[in-house]
Amino acid sequence: MINEEFLLDDAGRRQVVEQLLSKVKDHYLFADVAEEIVRTLQSDLDGKVYEAITSGSVFAQVLTEQLRMIGRDRHLFVSYSEQPQPEPAKKERHAVADEEVEQWRIAESVRQFGFERIERLAGNIGYLDLRGFAEARWATETVMWVMNILGNTSALILDLRQNRGGWPSMVHLLVSYFFADEVHLGEYHSREDHEVRQYRTFPYLAGAKYVNKPVYLLVSRQTFSAAEGFANHLRAQKRAIIIGETTGGGIYIGRPFYLTPHFQAWISTGGMRSEPLSADEEPGIVPDIIVPSAEALTRAHAEALKSVLDILGEQPYGALIGLKEEAEAAYQKLADL
Repeated sequence: MINEEFLLDDAGRRQVVEQLLSKVKDHYLFADVAEEIVRTLQSDLDGKVYEAITSGSVFAQVLTEQLRMIGRDRHLFVSYSEQPQPEPAKKERHAVADEEVEQWRIAESVRQFGFERIERLAGNIGYLDLRGFAEARWATETVMWVMNILGNTSALILDLRQNRGGWPSMVHLLVSYFFADEVHLGEYHSREDHEVRQYRTFPYLAGAKYVNKPVYLLVSRQTFSAAEGFANHLRAQKRAIIIGETTGGGIYIGRPFYLTPHFQAWISTGGMRSEPLSADEEPGIVPDIIVPSAEALTRAHAEALKSVLDILGEQPYGALIGLKEEAEAAYQKLADL
């Protein structure tokens, strides 16, 4: 049961919506979409569409559904806190206390900067389970170590099925390991900074690059945010085959905005895509091979083994004869499943 102290009245609903629309209008990545959101929600507010809603959690859910329906962006949402929250102190948007940064770094290092598991699968297929994208400057040595270990594999499976995103800097660093030469990744648009930045892969990196070998990327409905950005880069450059389920649909970059003591909004403020999704497009990355996420690794392993056997072809095997036999045995086993 909701405490009467937190029941919404007309003035409370109007304050939330007006604050939300002000933030969306000034900060949302796509100005034309922001205008549509403002028109729709302002019309509903004036038309008393929300009049019967007195629950804060229900109101946040209704507003979130409207934002996502119009914006086709699951990084857009409104949250509700039963306990009133103070407005954050005014500070530079990018300013973060040194103590807070150090806490983030320690937390990321304990989780090995998202690198959950590295393995050599049958047939010399590399496997990397990456659960998050840490700040690149903290994880440079770890990335180099991981890529050096994977460098001698014949094909690679990157597992992002449980990756909810993280720092764009790690996306930029890690994706650069998959291209021999400098590649233009796209334009990053920032509504808040009023700038467009060109993004290219880093031409020189510490450690071994993973080039001229097949790459398979596993995704699920849980794959979100920066993980979707990483998948989108490899897909756009035709550098990986994506296997699994359509991803979560929050590819843009954003931040939280304070609305009232009980309400906060998350608004996308920047991103690599130049156009918003249309109403008939499903948010998220659609895989090249669509299978349930639980089956994605088995399918990717089979595809990787087939690619390795195709590469071996009819060439004299020499020291690779054992690899061919191992790959054939593993492929046959998977084919029988």
